[in-house]
Amino acid sequence: MQSSVAVGAPDPGNSGRRERWNDGKHGPPLMAEQDGRIVGLAGLVGRSLEQESHVGSIGISVDRDWRGRGIGTLLLEYLIDWAPAHGIAQIEIEAFANNPRAVALYERHGFEREGVRRGAVMVDGEYVDVICLGRSPVA
Repeated sequence: MQSSVAVGAPDPGNSGRRERWNDGKHGPPLMAEQDGRIVGLAGLVGRSLEQESHVGSIGISVDRDWRGRGIGTLLLEYLIDWAPAHGIAQIEIEAFANNPRAVALYERHGFEREGVRRGAVMVDGEYVDVICLGRSPVA
């Protein structure tokens, strides 16, 4: 039987980083850890313009060997729950088109496709589209 995965914010190591993370514009950096190994990372970055201060962008990365085990779901749900209490009403996220499981995860959590950035990333020497998704309002 596998031990459980712990999800939480890492110790930033200095107060300047801690203050930036807690400034209300950025969500806590999250780490998923299993037996001392980092298996997932996530964060939410808020927009700096006043007119966009209600928008945040989520980034999630899960180790390939740990995908499909609910880690992405744990990280995503934590940030979705965190957002409204910190003035984030709209969340954006992107997924590589060659990662349909990530796209499906985001769509299951209320994200809708808003656009595509054609050939935006290079993976194994090939151009891959990036699918842009949004979730609004977060309530």
